[in-house]
Amino acid sequence: MLRASPDTKEAFRCYFDAGMGPAEAIRHHEAMLAAQPDGPLLLANSSVNPIKRSVYWWHGEWKDYKYGPEGNPVAKLQEKAAMYAAAGTGVLKTSISNDCWAVVVVTPIMHRAQRLESAQDIIFVDSTSSCDTEGNTATVLLTGYQGWGSTNSCSRAQFADTNATVQHSNF
Repeated sequence: MLRASPDTKEAFRCYFDAGMGPAEAIRHHEAMLAAQPDGPLLLANSSVNPIKRSVYWWHGEWKDYKYGPEGNPVAKLQEKAAMYAAAGTGVLKTSISNDCWAVVVVTPIMHRAQRLESAQDIIFVDSTSSCDTEGNTATVLLTGYQGWGSTNSCSRAQFADTNATVQHSNF
C-alpha cells in the first residue's frame, strides 16, 4: 500500500476548508478520480485515493489546527479574537474556573438587526444542547433590549454545575 502524496493531503485540506466533512470529502474525491480517463487505476492507487482512516485522521488534525484541541476551545477563540475584531465581530470571554466559562460573540449582522425599528423590542433566544463532544451549549440571542444593557449576541458556554448557570444568566 502506498502512502498518500502531499498533494492528495492538501486536496483534502481544501475540501475541509470548503466545509466538507470526511465522508463527503471522500465521496467527492472518489467521484473526481472516477471521472478521469484512467479512473479505475487512480481509485486503486492509495497515494492518490487514500484509505478512509487516513482521511479521518487528517480531518482531526485539520480540526485541531482550525478550532483548537477538544476540551479548551476558549484558547483558540482568544487567539483569533484580533482577527474577529478586525472583521467587526466582538468577542467577550469570562471564566469562573477552567471548566466553567462563557463566550459572547456579537457579529455585524446582529448589530444591523438591532437597529431595525421592528426588532428593537423583540427578544429571541435559542439554545442547542450538547452541540459538541464536550457537551458545551450554544445560545443564540438574535436581539436584545435596552433593559439588558447588552447587544444581541451568540454565547457559548460550559457549565460545571447549576450554580454556574445562575452566574451566567447575569453575564
